[in-house]
Amino acid sequence: MHSARAPRVLLIDDQPEGLGPLVRLMHSQGFQVFQSNSARIGYQRAHAVTPDLILLDLYMPEMDGLAVLRLLRESPETREIPVIFLSSTSSIDDRLSGFELGAVDFVSKPYMPEEVVARVRVHLGRTLQVTDSKGLTDTDTNLCQDEVMLQAALRILESRLSDPPSVMELARSVGTHDKRLLRIFRAQLGTTVSAYIRQSRMELARRLLRNDSISIEEVAAQSGFRNAANFSTSFRREEGLSPRQYRQRCLAES
Repeated sequence: MHSARAPRVLLIDDQPEGLGPLVRLMHSQGFQVFQSNSARIGYQRAHAVTPDLILLDLYMPEMDGLAVLRLLRESPETREIPVIFLSSTSSIDDRLSGFELGAVDFVSKPYMPEEVVARVRVHLGRTLQVTDSKGLTDTDTNLCQDEVMLQAALRILESRLSDPPSVMELARSVGTHDKRLLRIFRAQLGTTVSAYIRQSRMELARRLLRNDSISIEEVAAQSGFRNAANFSTSFRREEGLSPRQYRQRCLAES
């Protein structure tokens, strides 16, 4: 290891009864192990102990591992911590979702504790010396949890603007409930989730219309409208021009 102190590992799993052999092995090999059997408390503990690596169960009842990872990646204090998922899933979609969010590895349940420790050592060897040397600014550390959830939610909406999740699904994806997410949007952005989606779709449509190689129908589809007529009506209401007129104006000005 590249650090004088014992490497810190946070283990978040809602079924701690099966973790004894792994925890004992890690202790015997010099790791400092912290445990949480709650996803939400585990997320909070990640900020309290700043572990060098997190072992995270994928399926937990209150908040799943993907939601935890989204929040970890939005917070400056935790975004660089490598996360290894522990999961019994055989779904390639679940695994790809985890990797897309920044997980560094998946270990399938049931597992041998020796394999988990070996993988932990590999990833700590790649990152420990880097994360030990990084500092955070006062501005970064003041980022509150509401802002973390907001940034995670906006990232999801940006990637799914043509087919956005419901408010309830979006809230669950960032580890909260719909009423709190609506309060966050109003407090941080001064708008609702649905209004933000409408505004974002219009902004995307305006950008796409500046490219005359994309048809109006395709602009409508990429912007999340059911058909070109519906898009044209909404766009005219917003801009005072039809999409075609807006495109012609943009081309004339360029």
